[in-house]
Amino acid sequence: MALNREYTVTPFDGANFSVWNRRVKAIFAAKELDSFLEKEAGATNDTEVSKSKKAYAILLTLLDDKIASSLQKEDTAFKIWKALISTYEAKGAVNQILTRKRLERAKQRQCDSISTRF
Repeated sequence: MALNREYTVTPFDGANFSVWNRRVKAIFAAKELDSFLEKEAGATNDTEVSKSKKAYAILLTLLDDKIASSLQKEDTAFKIWKALISTYEAKGAVNQILTRKRLERAKQRQCDSISTRF
């Protein structure tokens, strides 16, 4: 049985954003949805709205649960992409260190939450 590996991307969990970013951009370009990472759909254009919803759905499937849950207020692919870029894109060593610390604190809170349930 052949394995369909057309577009295989590990859901983004906060690590290796630059690599994940390139893969996602490639997938969106191949599906002709890449414009929705850079702009909102025209509200009066039904075709654009439909494609924008598809881009949103695909992008959500490419995010780890904890990342997706942190982006609950963002309701379009463009808004999610913008939030991911501002949070995870390497703009320097200081940003990388702060991002790693935030991720570590989030992981620790999740572990603490799980341990207090039992």
